Amino acid sequence: MSIKIRFVTPWFGEFAGGAEVAARKLAENLFKNKIDVGVLSTCCKSPFDDWWTDHFNPGEYKYNGIQVLRFPVNKECSGLYHKVNDKMITGLPLSRNDELDYMRGTINSHALISYIKKNRQYLYVFIPYLYGTSFWGTLAVSERAIIIPCLHDEAVARWEIIRDMFLHARKVIFLTDEERELATTLYNLDTDSMSVLGVGLDTAISYNALRFREKYKINKPFIIYVGRKDKGKNIYTMIDYFKRYVELYDKDLIMIFIGGGDPSLVPKDDSCFIDLSIIPEQDKFDAISASIALCNLSENESFSFVIMEAWLTGRPVIVSSKSNVTKAHCIKCKGGFYVSNGEEFCKSVKKLTKEVKYSNELGENGKKYVEVNYSWDKIIPKYMEVFEGIK
Repeated sequence: MSIKIRFVTPWFGEFAGGAEVAARKLAENLFKNKIDVGVLSTCCKSPFDDWWTDHFNPGEYKYNGIQVLRFPVNKECSGLYHKVNDKMITGLPLSRNDELDYMRGTINSHALISYIKKNRQYLYVFIPYLYGTSFWGTLAVSERAIIIPCLHDEAVARWEIIRDMFLHARKVIFLTDEERELATTLYNLDTDSMSVLGVGLDTAISYNALRFREKYKINKPFIIYVGRKDKGKNIYTMIDYFKRYVELYDKDLIMIFIGGGDPSLVPKDDSCFIDLSIIPEQDKFDAISASIALCNLSENESFSFVIMEAWLTGRPVIVSSKSNVTKAHCIKCKGGFYVSNGEEFCKSVKKLTKEVKYSNELGENGKKYVEVNYSWDKIIPKYMEVFEGIK
């Protein structure tokens, strides 16, 4: 009997977001390997749109040949989500009923869950963990449920009902050892139920630093940030650290931002910051290759595609020492610096700008690390072994 895989994710499409990119890339590459794979998602457009409003019509779509079934979102329980979210923001304790109300109110679809219950011939891969589609879906079909949680050390991760969800799943797949260690600490999972598989990248990318500089008329040396502009990504801290470096050491250095999110987070009255917003994928790789280094000080990462992409272009990275995942990547491959304060950030940037040979060596270390560990020809067989082991 052939394996039939269905990814379940709240949103599916072309937009930034680590879990969403992982779901899309895994589905695409399983499909390329002739696996029966499809996607179940909602009619909501993206994580940045209203979670209780349908953008797409329900029904069947095709994405690069992959069947995508979209289901209408639940529209009646948004008040429950906001009620519990307000309690979380103000630091009030939550009961188990509050936790369940949150899962009733967050993005979910009764129609999607009903489909899962009626179609148990599939293995269902739920990604990420913290939304109603994953919570109720896992409980509905636990013996066929695989979770790729993209887990962070955050309040929701410590809820009793989340522990129950993890324990109900047939298998939990982690993207890094550090993510698995966090889950083991939080949930006391059985070793046999866990696997660390990572996720793949297209390693045969091309890039041209000069092409980027000529197209965007940028001649100064720069540090680059690629990703969503969001307070949760530690953007303010990164900007403060960078301002400190410019004031103390090099007024010609600039920081370039690429990606969506809130453009108001980037200072408009300071010429050392340039926001290019969303640019073509090829331009992104060209831009990273032209940089001194990529900086990502987010403390909540379960994998980080963007630092892998930086390494594939041969550039080093600067990450937060408070992110166990990105710090561990840097330690394993010697591909960059992890910093905990402005002084360490400045020392790192100074070394990278002054010692070009050393900087290039770090980038090459990272490139080899990604090619050896995260190319699709290494990743897909690992997933197939897990899928084939579930009867």
